[in-house]
Formats: sequence, structure tokens, C-alpha cells
Amino acid sequence: MTTAEAIERYIQFLKMRRYSWRTIDGMARSLERFSRYLMQAGRGATALAELTASDLDGYTCYLRDYRGLADGKPLGRNSILARLLDVRRFFGYLVEEGLIARSPAAALQFGKQAEVAPRGLMTRDEVKAIMAQPDTSQALGIRDRAIIETLYGCGLRAAELMALDTSDVDLIKGFLMVRLGKGSKDRVVPLVPDVAEWLERYMADVRPRLSRAEANPALWLAGQGARLSLPTLAVIIRKYKTAAGVDKTGSAHAFRHSIATHLLDAGLDLRYIQEFLGHEHIQTTERYTTVAVAGLAEKLDRHHPRVGMKLALPAWPAE
Repeated sequence: MTTAEAIERYIQFLKMRRYSWRTIDGMARSLERFSRYLMQAGRGATALAELTASDLDGYTCYLRDYRGLADGKPLGRNSILARLLDVRRFFGYLVEEGLIARSPAAALQFGKQAEVAPRGLMTRDEVKAIMAQPDTSQALGIRDRAIIETLYGCGLRAAELMALDTSDVDLIKGFLMVRLGKGSKDRVVPLVPDVAEWLERYMADVRPRLSRAEANPALWLAGQGARLSLPTLAVIIRKYKTAAGVDKTGSAHAFRHSIATHLLDAGLDLRYIQEFLGHEHIQTTERYTTVAVAGLAEKLDRHHPRVGMKLALPAWPAE
């Protein structure tokens, strides 16, 4: 079996396991890069069972030396780690399927992933300003307001938001179902009253006007009646952020980062935030604590009663 055939078989396996298209696409591109490296290293025709730990060491060096074609910048530490983990998972699958006897990636050394601060964090006032931008006297303005309310109020990933169907929203019980989130896991997210109100208004008054087919299950519809796409969502968010004067990096995902930080700042237990966001590991959620502590330090500098209590320093006793 060639490397290309093995990669295709693994991608089909991921599809059967119902991994998200973003995960599958990322894995395919990652393994394609590994395949290109093998070709460049003269190992493209080598049977997978004959690849060794040295080949993986060479790939690690290749990733460290790689420079982007557009900007000439090297890959970040976390990007290198992610690509090596992709290769290890690929060979792990081949071992489980009995296609090779051992994994040449088993001996790979993985350093600790570098801490990366969430991008584009917004304050509550900035989120509020963005929410106020859609013209809710117009149908698409109501849709856009409902999108922003749901994105922030439910802490959803952009892909999770766009994948919602009308059947996933239960306004009577007050929750929505996120199906096949990251890691192909479902979760239930409660709806706070303001989010439920805008969802109800959109679903009752606007969506029926946008829908061109009764059988279309998509919750969020474009003007032509098709399911709203991720690129269109990015355009919508960018439009309202600009209108609100919020000049920060990040797009839809920044709302997820922001609600997590705001909940932590409000005192919600980290475990509840983990469940709310659908994080598999608590360590993923813990990165928001750094931001919250930084915010706390800033507030203490302004409001702590000890600030401003200027007391004269006593003279040091003479020796």
C-alpha cells in the first residue's frame, strides 16, 4: 500500500467516524505535507512498514526549517506539534488496522504546548456595541442580531453555529443541541432569555420569509434560502465590528473567547465553563484564567482600598 493510498484510507475512516469536515480537511492537508516531505527526502517509494524513527526525526527538522511562501515566517511551536501529532495518529491507525506492525512515530518526543492567549478578546461594552449595529427594522438585521446573540450567548464555535438546524433549538425548554461538535461530540447548551427572545423572533418572523424550500432544515439562511456559509458569517461579523469601532483581531471565534472570559470573571466555576464550551480537557479552559487574573489585577490597581493610602516610610534605625 502506497502512502497516498494509506492516507486516503485514513481520511475515509475519519469520515465514517463522522469527524467534522474542518478536522478532516486539516488532517488531509497535514498528511499531504508529510507525503511531500517523504518524496523530497527520497523516501516516497518506501513502504510504510519500512519507515523508521529517523524518517520522523527528519520530518521534525523539515517542519522547523520550513518557511511560509507568502510571508517567509517559520511555523510556530504549536503548529509543528499539531502536525507531528497528526502523523502519530495516522500511524497509530495503521497499526490498529494491522497494516503495519509498529509505528515509527511512537518514539517522537513532544514538548509541552506553548500557552497562547485567546485572540481578539472583547470587553462587555464592545460586545454590546457590536450587538447594537444590525438594523433590526429589516429582516436580515433581525437574523444578524440573532446570530450574534447566539454566537456570544451560547459560546459556540463558528462551525457549530452554522451547522445548527431548526430541530436543534427548543425554545420551550430553553436549550439548543450542538450536534457533532469538536471531537464529534454532542452537547446541550442552555439559552438565556435574551438569546431565546431573538431566536424566537428570527424563527417566527424572518426565517419563513427566507426559506425557499420547506424541507430545508438549516437554522441560518442566506437571502437566497440556502444555509448560511462560514465565509458569509465572517463577512457579517467583520461588518458589525467595524461599524462598532471594535478594532481587534479575530472574527466569530472571538465571541466564544470573550464569553468564556466574562463568565470566569463573573465567578462561574471553571468546570461549568468547560461543560458550556464543550472542552474535553479542563486544561483547555484553564487558559482563560490567565486573562481573568490579568483583568483582576487591573481592577485592583484602580479600586483596592490600599491604593491611595499614602503613608510616610519610617526612617531606618541608625546602626
